[in-house]
Amino acid sequence: MTHSEISAGNTSARRNNWFNGILLIMGVIIVFGLLIPFDLPLARQLQSWAPPNAAHPLHYMLVIFRLFGEFSTWAGVILIIALFETRRRLLLSSLLLSIFISWAGYSSLKRFVPRLRPNSEIVKNHQIDTWMETWSQAHRTLSGEAIRSFPSGHTASAWTLAIVLSIYYPRARWVCWCLAMGCGLSRIIEAWHWTTDCWAGGWWGGFAAWMGCRIARIRPPPSA
Repeated sequence: MTHSEISAGNTSARRNNWFNGILLIMGVIIVFGLLIPFDLPLARQLQSWAPPNAAHPLHYMLVIFRLFGEFSTWAGVILIIALFETRRRLLLSSLLLSIFISWAGYSSLKRFVPRLRPNSEIVKNHQIDTWMETWSQAHRTLSGEAIRSFPSGHTASAWTLAIVLSIYYPRARWVCWCLAMGCGLSRIIEAWHWTTDCWAGGWWGGFAAWMGCRIARIRPPPSA
């Protein structure tokens, strides 16, 4: 195979990757739009079935999933890799870069795109009637964590960790994906986030993991 043929093949592959990436982004946005009308009725149904402040057995079952998206889990994984993994430099670079990208993205959105949480008093007291008011009322009523719903940071962190681990430990990918999915569901059921918060957070976390691993694997050119 000639150099020109190899170059043409690489160009074609890059075009396909861009095309697939655009289709994926469009699909994520379309599903977001389809889900968002159900945010408010689903949250109210879940709160009537398993009130977030009540000692419902389901909340105790969800603890393990919620922890997968918390700092303590990240710290434990990083410690284990640092002590026992022979590829520690590459893995730690991938993990740290990924979590930084994930954190920077969801923290910025939480700050600049305020949204009421499902467990805020305004929502629980039925003072809003549409999903649009979860955004429009956020500026006028509350402050602090009460309007830091979008996107779900726990879900983003969980999926970042899950994707990075599944890249380096493919046999464990189903376990990682189930834990990340459970983390997102726990945030919805416990009324900390709307369904679309977790949908957006999960995809952002996956993108952050993909980007962090790509950057970590870039090798500088050899010195002359």
